[in-house]
Amino acid sequence: MASNACWIRQTQIQNRSDVLPLHLAKSQRTSNIPAIHLNKGRNNIHFTSSFKYLGSILTPDLTEDAKIEARIAKACAQMGLLRHFFNCPNVDRRVKYWNYLTAALNTLLWGAESWNLSEHNRTRLRAFHNSAIRRILGYSWEQVKEQHITNEMSRKEFDNIPNVDAFITRRVWKYIGKIIREDEASIPKKLLGAWIKAPKKIGHPQMSTKNNHATALCEVLKKAIPNIDNRGIFKEWVHLAKCENTWDSIIEEYFSDLRPENPTPTLLNHPPSTSIEPMHHTPLRADAPEFRPSNPPPNTNFQDLRFDKSN
Repeated sequence: MASNACWIRQTQIQNRSDVLPLHLAKSQRTSNIPAIHLNKGRNNIHFTSSFKYLGSILTPDLTEDAKIEARIAKACAQMGLLRHFFNCPNVDRRVKYWNYLTAALNTLLWGAESWNLSEHNRTRLRAFHNSAIRRILGYSWEQVKEQHITNEMSRKEFDNIPNVDAFITRRVWKYIGKIIREDEASIPKKLLGAWIKAPKKIGHPQMSTKNNHATALCEVLKKAIPNIDNRGIFKEWVHLAKCENTWDSIIEEYFSDLRPENPTPTLLNHPPSTSIEPMHHTPLRADAPEFRPSNPPPNTNFQDLRFDKSN
């Protein structure tokens, strides 16, 4: 049934002279496309501008715009659910940092390993990331305007968290290493270096997952390989990806450079954080004297001060 419907639809498209290619505007790609009528109109196959498959939103324009907007909406919902936690002054800021990474940011970048990101998509992700940090720090727009608080200053104050591009790069890097170490018959590994043997279409080529992978590879390896090809040629890095420990150490070193251990304190004109610092207990020495009250009441037997379970 499904194969027959696909064959009928392919025949209809081939016989139409007004079929629009994929590089036209979004509003022109799905307009005036009739539904497929089967069994004398008793069964119809309708068309939609987008649908969800395995958690991903697919659209005819082959972009990530709808998917990015959906991930931002889900991350905003999580920020709303955790607003009381982030607004609590008694929670240490480092706890808020790790909670943001594991909850909102993880939701935002879920599936980023296979995204074909445009600059517009990256701008939307950066805007949410910086807005969430300001919200956790408790900054209002009046403070941002009056004190000239930049995004870099707020990220540095929030435990020196990197920009969202660094988190995307780390996800893509680990994904590439995992695919390279798979069996040769693995379909994802075959698709990693696949291409279409066909002439280039007119106009600028559309962004693809390959561009996202090449960008991550060049960004991380630019120090180790200064003259690395921006196309991400296999022979320049595949030997590193085959060793899991080497591959992971490279990305962790790259990430640690973006987030040093002791960040430079920011000079913002706002009250200091009221978060509670962790308590450090000093262990008692073996020869330490026994603790006794400085002014015990008369005729006090210290043995009677022990906890009595019967009470």
